[in-house]
Amino acid sequence: MTKVPPTTRSRWTAAAFAIGASAAAVFIALREWSRIETLRDAGLGAATWLTDMQLDSTPFAVLFLLLPAILLMRKPLFHLPRCVVNTFSRDSESSERSAPLSQTDWESVLRKDSESRLNGGHRVRAIVLAVVVGGTSLAASLHVAFQPVKVGNATYRLSQLPPAYQDEFSYLFQTRTFLDGRWSYPGHPTQPRLFDSMHIYNEGRVASRYFPGTGGWMAPFVAIGRPLWGHWLAGMLVAMFVFAAGRELGGDGVGFLAGMLTAVSPGMAIFSNLLLAHHPTLLGLSLFLWMFLRLLRTGRWWNAALAGLGLSFAMLCRPMTAFGFSLPFGATFAFFLFRRWRFRTDDPNGTIQDTRCFQNTGCLPQLLAAIGVPLLLGFLIIGIQNRAITGDWLKAPYGEFTRTYTPRHIFGFNNGERAEAMVAAGEARTNDVFLRYDKWAVNLTPQLAADNVEHRLLAGARWTLGIVPLLMAAVVFLLHRHRDEPRWWLVAAAIVSVHAVHVPYWFVGMLDYHYVFETGPLLLLVFARSTQLLWLHWNARRRPLMPLWWGLVAATALLTAYFPLPPFWRSPRIDEPLTEFAFSKRQYLAANRYLQKQIPVADRPALVLVEPDEAQFHFEYITNDPDLSRQTIVRARYRPGRTSIPDVLRAFPERSVYSWNMKTGEFRPVRGRSK
Repeated sequence: MTKVPPTTRSRWTAAAFAIGASAAAVFIALREWSRIETLRDAGLGAATWLTDMQLDSTPFAVLFLLLPAILLMRKPLFHLPRCVVNTFSRDSESSERSAPLSQTDWESVLRKDSESRLNGGHRVRAIVLAVVVGGTSLAASLHVAFQPVKVGNATYRLSQLPPAYQDEFSYLFQTRTFLDGRWSYPGHPTQPRLFDSMHIYNEGRVASRYFPGTGGWMAPFVAIGRPLWGHWLAGMLVAMFVFAAGRELGGDGVGFLAGMLTAVSPGMAIFSNLLLAHHPTLLGLSLFLWMFLRLLRTGRWWNAALAGLGLSFAMLCRPMTAFGFSLPFGATFAFFLFRRWRFRTDDPNGTIQDTRCFQNTGCLPQLLAAIGVPLLLGFLIIGIQNRAITGDWLKAPYGEFTRTYTPRHIFGFNNGERAEAMVAAGEARTNDVFLRYDKWAVNLTPQLAADNVEHRLLAGARWTLGIVPLLMAAVVFLLHRHRDEPRWWLVAAAIVSVHAVHVPYWFVGMLDYHYVFETGPLLLLVFARSTQLLWLHWNARRRPLMPLWWGLVAATALLTAYFPLPPFWRSPRIDEPLTEFAFSKRQYLAANRYLQKQIPVADRPALVLVEPDEAQFHFEYITNDPDLSRQTIVRARYRPGRTSIPDVLRAFPERSVYSWNMKTGEFRPVRGRSK
């Protein structure tokens, strides 16, 4: 390894931080200048600037005003415990010297951490830290789950209310289908169009449009009536796997910081209370990340097998995301296997350690089988599901739903124009049930794609930790070579790859980022690595207050996300999405209560013909159990001029029938039994 002079390393680290801090300062200045102009135009004074803060910039502006004085201070105001000082600079069981590390110790310090990892040292401590990380993740999920929601005169916890999104109902439909031991149910023989529902494939067979991984993960928790428990558990495991991956790359300090930040990330806590595919997907990807990083160091077949298992499970949940996340790792795997180049790390004695299996041709089939068999099994499961639902091994219900009902939502540029051509050619058809939802899609142009990337980057940083801390960390990370641990570049490449594969899609995503949600832990690993590099630099250059300032930046991002601080800000950042979710949940709860109140027990079982309000096409009230015979109140879709009431009455002779106009609120019996 070519050594870089200590002074060069020191100056380069200082320059990297200066560039990162400057970029963050420019971001803050632009945001605050726009805000000051708005306040001035409204005739408001300087006091309003402090009492009505913009959460992405104003609190950080205050910290940046303090930065010059803190940077120049060389005498600490107080002494931190030695275990805290040494968190990123050395192993806690190293020498007892209390003097700061010299810059010449830079590489040896990082090699000492590598030695600890290679020897598997301090496993008990690692287990304790992992448990702390997992417990913190559960606490963050419960904090969101226990948020109070006012419904009329009653107050509920957020977790007690029905799902908020149409996708969640589809995943529940899938889970209940699996619990019945089925891939799908047959469609209604005479009135199938009554049960057209968002994200439910209904062409001969009735099933969720989604891939089977999420329903499989949710099944045991739905079976016991606690579906959110599965997502809370997934969040805990993700944070623990991120800790393990960070420990693999940078030692306990890096791992613990990355794991804890993942545990308390506002985006993670919010999505752990939505029955969507993101948490199960991230569970598989975080296991894949940890095991693949170990595989590059050890070359062991069981690391490859667990990496393949994690990636296969993620693919069964969200295939495009799994592909984007794993692409850099797959390219690296192929490079090392087929070119038989050696991945090298330096041990503390300066000798070369070769990854054991990559230079051994006899080991290649074993590694290929270990990582390939789980992936092939995943493809087989998808094929079986496709065959059971669409009748074709290669036609997924996800794609068939899009082609059948919402062709403008297809993947790729010019989706609107291509959809119109497909409909004209008979390759796709529109369905009047979802026409408004279909037309919601806009035609994807390069300009819109660029705007989407910008929104996803900013929102991804905002909901992972904060724009300012992650912007600084990204600059510091990218301006270092990471020669002590080149595997760090795979983390950065995976972030870019996930964003890249979603560029050709028109919708920016829920909260402007849900398509790139799985990059969150990767960004936090980048932040932890930059913290390690800066901590070493500030320790060597005797800047004792800079780690405290850096910690305050991260703490401020979390404080603004979770807690109000009047008069500076009255609502934390998570209030905005939680208010949106709560509104949807109230709508569904009100609909459920209304039907229970309006339909007498003597009139059950009943069928309600629901005429949805076209102006609220994002609310889907046609939500049923896959086995209609289990349901006392079945909801069906009424389409004026197309639904024949006499035919409905003949098709359901055993049920009372009601009609419900969601726009006008009119609810009346069509055929009742009660007096």
